Amino acid sequence: TARYTMAKGEQFSAMKLGQTDKNKGFDAVIPAGKRAVAVEITENTSVGGLIVAGNHVDVIVVLTKQSSGSGTQQQEPKAVTLLQDVEVLAVAQTTQKPVARLDKDGNPIQTDTANGAIATGPDDTDATPKAKTVTLAVNPDDAPLLALAQEEGKVWLSLRGFGDGEKPDLGERTLPQ
Repeated sequence: TARYTMAKGEQFSAMKLGQTDKNKGFDAVIPAGKRAVAVEITENTSVGGLIVAGNHVDVIVVLTKQSSGSGTQQQEPKAVTLLQDVEVLAVAQTTQKPVARLDKDGNPIQTDTANGAIATGPDDTDATPKAKTVTLAVNPDDAPLLALAQEEGKVWLSLRGFGDGEKPDLGERTLPQ
């Protein structure tokens, strides 16, 4: 996407695409059609702080559901895999780096993930157990759901292995009584 108005026949440049060394904003790594949403984490909820920008995770939400039976209310804990195979754009302020990738004709290359197309991994891939947020690339209709999950429960991130794109139907799970 051009950052500035361009005339017909005008040559594309990295600066006009917003991909210069001085203008590599975080918005440049958000995949087309996605939204960046930060979630609060701790060392425990982020795989020991071992998640880095560019990884893919599943988002698990632990909720305490109110149920009423026989006139009494009970709290029943539930664990739900809310989102699967979500790309991590940043851990704290360590982000993927935006890059301009052009095809042989000089046109920007677009894919459905930031990794390898419009962004590369961060230089610093060390564990960050003290990080307080992870920023995820989610579908626009999943963004409010993720915000609600943070308000109503506790969000955990489950790290996926490299290349694991499988999305099994996991459903809702409860602890055995």
